[in-house]
Amino acid sequence: MLSFFFAIISALLLIAAFEPLGYSWLAWFALVPLLVGVQLSKRPFWTGFAWGLVFFVASLHWIPHIFTTYALSHQYLGVPATALLAAYLAVFPGIFAWGIKRLLENNHHSTWTALRVASLFIALEFVRAHLFTGFPWNLIGYSVLDFEYISQILRLVGVYGLGFVVLVVNYVIYVVLFKSFQRNIAYLLVSCGAMLGLSIFYSAWVIGVEESYEYDRISVRAVQANVDQFQKWDEEYAETNLNRHIDLSLADDFGPGLLIWPESALPFFYSSDHPGKERVHELARSMGVSLLTGTLFFDRMNDDIRYYNSAAIISDEGELQDRYDKIQLVPFGEYTPLKETLLPFVEKFVQGEDYSRGTQRRSLETDFGLAGTFICFESIFPELVAGISADADFLVNITNDAWFGDTWAPYQHLAMARARAMENGKFMVRSSNSGITAVYDQFGRMVDRIDLHAVDAITVEIEVIPRITLFNRYPYAFAFFTIGITLFSLVESLRTRRKQRRVVL
Repeated sequence: MLSFFFAIISALLLIAAFEPLGYSWLAWFALVPLLVGVQLSKRPFWTGFAWGLVFFVASLHWIPHIFTTYALSHQYLGVPATALLAAYLAVFPGIFAWGIKRLLENNHHSTWTALRVASLFIALEFVRAHLFTGFPWNLIGYSVLDFEYISQILRLVGVYGLGFVVLVVNYVIYVVLFKSFQRNIAYLLVSCGAMLGLSIFYSAWVIGVEESYEYDRISVRAVQANVDQFQKWDEEYAETNLNRHIDLSLADDFGPGLLIWPESALPFFYSSDHPGKERVHELARSMGVSLLTGTLFFDRMNDDIRYYNSAAIISDEGELQDRYDKIQLVPFGEYTPLKETLLPFVEKFVQGEDYSRGTQRRSLETDFGLAGTFICFESIFPELVAGISADADFLVNITNDAWFGDTWAPYQHLAMARARAMENGKFMVRSSNSGITAVYDQFGRMVDRIDLHAVDAITVEIEVIPRITLFNRYPYAFAFFTIGITLFSLVESLRTRRKQRRVVL
């Protein structure tokens, strides 16, 4: 039981390091109690599973709110859905705890052991991010974004690499506090110090060099209309909702520049002949701006109609200039996974037709540069955003977080989008229907924001940064490195066990 107590304490410490609590300094030692619990445990998998259950239930407490508020015919499913998802996600820290049990019991705590422990945790995060459509919510690297003079290594190794640093520091603190001192530990301390020193040096160097450059600037306005989710697709409110976006766009003089509306801002399909479309075109012409807006499209292919959640560029001449279709759709929200093979009742969780996936990872062409645009849920997938923004001059994230209500989710979602700006070394403008609308620079510093549920628009100047980062070019590299270390460690462990069996025989 003592091992479970340590695991629960560890999970609570770590969740407090994430937004909106934001006690990020806790992340540097939050996993130490988990490591102690695993060492004490006779059933390490279940100790890690208990840690994961507490951590993910806290992280995902907003799911019941969505069911209770919006899934009116399935309100009772909110708590079971959260429990099932948390239990599935908890399997990964369970495997981690089982995998490091022997490493913690021996006294050979070397730099190589630290690499193995950290690599296993990060490799399992990567698997979680991609298995069964993937769900990389609250990866551990997000907990320390506020440490500006460390977190710039996101440009090199992404959120997995930053999380790796967190794991190594936690392991070193555990060894220093709970293991007898040996020469290996001295080397471990030196290695950890060197890793942190290089991270700080690189971060300081990047900030210093980047701040000395003079980049071209463009004017951007991001709108947050805070349209109620129940009214969003109600025809009775369509004109009111469109007027709200238009009025916020026209407030104060703006133009020329890039005007940004949030995900699905247009209360109609852009492919249709809805009269609101001409009003949007006239707005762009009269203001002399390019409008980047979230909208829905449908494409007819013979007898088949495909629906898309998209971002569209309306030029200052009032014409459709470019379009991006969302690639990473929300499971059970925008489509039903394995629709043909799952039990029939699963399909009933989704109202309306399924959306189709986009196929092109590319930036949108605007009159002010290439906009690496990603929609809502896509912001939590580092490799996807890197692919979309490979040739981008700046990033744009459009989203509708009204589903989340007043839970922690909008703050955590924002933090993950912030990391994309840092990984790709570019300004990011985020326009959210209900908040939080924000602008971040290439270092993850907030330039401006609109609070949750406010009705407002912000106008800022952002820098156009055409250069790419190492992470942008090789987004999978560090994750594959940790997987390689983990597989090598597994083979090494199997060989050691075979030798021990031969000695016994």
